[in-house]
Amino acid sequence: DRRASRRGSGASTRSEDISPRSKLRQGQQTAMQAKRQHSQAQLGANAEAQSEEALKALMAQLATCGNDAERKALIEQFQQQMQNLQVQLDATKNEELENLKRTYEANENEQVAARQTLEAAQANHVAVEEALAIEREAFNAKQDADREALAEEGAAAQSKITAEFASKA
Repeated sequence: DRRASRRGSGASTRSEDISPRSKLRQGQQTAMQAKRQHSQAQLGANAEAQSEEALKALMAQLATCGNDAERKALIEQFQQQMQNLQVQLDATKNEELENLKRTYEANENEQVAARQTLEAAQANHVAVEEALAIEREAFNAKQDADREALAEEGAAAQSKITAEFASKA
């Protein structure tokens, strides 16, 4: 029973195997990816709405248009609008990706700085512990020497008292 319970308590799940730093990074990446997907979906919806508006306007203009040359010019104008819309959409996507990249790099830099601060604090802690150990050893050695000196003084005083008592007797 004991061995079975130990095995059960010793078994770890995958989430327990992941370090807190990895969990933080994974959470940040997931949040940034969700933000990127939301942004792209929003851009896509806006572009689709603009395309539909332009198409409706084209259809209305084509319905009232009388000759083929005018229709051809309207269609070319529509195609140019769609190309401009695509260029604008691509530029906006690139800008958002750059913003996300800068945010990610800033987060990475903050993590590096925090890690360096932690490592410096740990090194300082080790140095302080080493200094305290040296001081503790010196203090203990001094106490041992003081005890030994007091014991010698006590033994000498006792010998003196014993000698004085023996000489009086």
